[in-house]
Amino acid sequence: MPVGERKRADMNIAFFEKNEQSWIKLKEWLCEYTIRKDMDFSVLRFYRKDAAEVLFKYAIGISFAFISLDHEESMKIGKALARLNPHCYICYYAQKPCEFQPFLHTRPFDFYFGIRYQNDMDTVMDAMLSEYIQSSGTFLYETRRSFLYYPIKNIAYFQSDLKYVHVIETNRIPNEMQEQENTHRLYARLSDIEAELEKQKTAWCFVRIHKSYLVNQYHIASVDKQNHSVQLTNDEILPISASFYNEAIGKIRSFRAPVMQENPDSAVSHINYNQINSCLE
Repeated sequence: MPVGERKRADMNIAFFEKNEQSWIKLKEWLCEYTIRKDMDFSVLRFYRKDAAEVLFKYAIGISFAFISLDHEESMKIGKALARLNPHCYICYYAQKPCEFQPFLHTRPFDFYFGIRYQNDMDTVMDAMLSEYIQSSGTFLYETRRSFLYYPIKNIAYFQSDLKYVHVIETNRIPNEMQEQENTHRLYARLSDIEAELEKQKTAWCFVRIHKSYLVNQYHIASVDKQNHSVQLTNDEILPISASFYNEAIGKIRSFRAPVMQENPDSAVSHINYNQINSCLE
């Protein structure tokens, strides 16, 4: 790493905060924290009333969420986030003590009341960061020359060109050339990758949709049954081949059952906010 280059954590922090003064304090704290830790974070702020409705587009990429209990949508946001991304670390906070028991079923990491931004936020962030690093799932692939590590959450899909398997990561821009920085090439077959995922007990979140594609189901946004394709959370569209169709649809339906529904008009299975909210009641 070049001198002076900051370590990238590849982690996203989301703040659900409407109050501008509180948001200013949070930003100041986060700037100081990243400097002290010598790390970079991607930051999202949700402050509109429809935060829970737009959350589906970003939920899977959120590593840590700080939700203000002063936000009138805090309950809905917590429920949706816990359902869409069960691996997210959630911390609720409020300026004054309030009832917190109704939020316990969203599996929060912690609660803070009358928050002192520097001390309290440092404490909870340190604890969440430590647990996150220890528990993050990783795909390990051994070659003759090295061991390669890929966080499962960062893998969008594996793509085979018969000779090589390309590891396509979530921060890749659709339609870019394969040789750009967010793809990595392995001398292997997709069946080799599937076998390694099985061995490492991480195959459950992947689905084979084509002889050339093995997709991380956490990054599937919708299924177009009419055109036999899936749309990813980055809007990239991949085909589902006839030979894999029935098994793939069954596995996706099972994986996404509580939040996917079929639209007979468009033949597209998609996330439905009302259904999400009713399932989480």
